[in-house]
Amino acid sequence: MSIEDARTSVALVVPEVIPFDTELAYKAGALVAETRKLGLSLGDRACLALALARQDTAVTAEKLWPKLNLGVPVEVIRGGAPPAD
Repeated sequence: MSIEDARTSVALVVPEVIPFDTELAYKAGALVAETRKLGLSLGDRACLALALARQDTAVTAEKLWPKLNLGVPVEVIRGGAPPAD
């Protein structure tokens, strides 16, 4: 696939690329204490930080995220109940 074809393909799936800037990095870092018990990664926290910054829904396939009480709605895109505590 050519570079141009790859860019076109990505643009069909990813409507907007949002830079992980300093402000989002601080927000993600501030989530460490609240998300440690669930073992969330930096990428997970970056997604949640963006949802918080935009006051929008965080979309994930991780069934544990709804257990977080971060003040942001979480939509799980994979079926099934979350694992028991």
